[in-house]
Amino acid sequence: MGSSRSLLLFALVAIALPSVADACFALGGCGFGGCFAGCGRYCSARAKGAKTLSASKTLPSENPNAVDGLPDEGEPRANLGPDGLFRQCCEESGVPAACMDKCNYATYSSTKLRNMFFRIDSCPMEAATAIHYCASQGKDHTRCCHDRGVGMTSAGAKCLLFCEKPRENATHLDFSYMPCYDTFEEMKVCFWHDAVRTTGTNLEQNFALSTDSDEWN
Repeated sequence: MGSSRSLLLFALVAIALPSVADACFALGGCGFGGCFAGCGRYCSARAKGAKTLSASKTLPSENPNAVDGLPDEGEPRANLGPDGLFRQCCEESGVPAACMDKCNYATYSSTKLRNMFFRIDSCPMEAATAIHYCASQGKDHTRCCHDRGVGMTSAGAKCLLFCEKPRENATHLDFSYMPCYDTFEEMKVCFWHDAVRTTGTNLEQNFALSTDSDEWN
């Protein structure tokens, strides 16, 4: 059933938005998406986000979703939890204001991505690659994703591409990647846990995801 839903989703997107799909359905290159027509304005993700994502441990905020008043670039990043770093990366990457509600691990979802693809959401789908890059912190989560079954769909190991450290050269996505849509939440679990660990926070209880330590890499 899941694969059928993915097939229908991507088929409709490809039919309804062929020019955009051809231009932006790629991973790697500049930021987490190649600098293709219509996507160039989000290609600053890798250059600007790198400073955010390489930050040393930060102090946990009382509320991980309260990220107002983020420091300007170059200022200390104290009190920024995982969601704070996620959002700051989005801001430094030029992600539009209409997309900022996606720059939060609790609200970044496959449903919202679907709505972006169908233009139901005001956030342009061209921004999806930069948002995903920021969610992953530009890191390699392959081991965690493998352990959580991301590579067990009919697309096989291809789905692990979404968990890898962004490549220098863009990988164009075709219909063979469609089943990967159904593993989105498993990928996000890996991104979230690593962000918690990186920032030295203890916020799993605030996020509706499994926190069994045996499941993590």
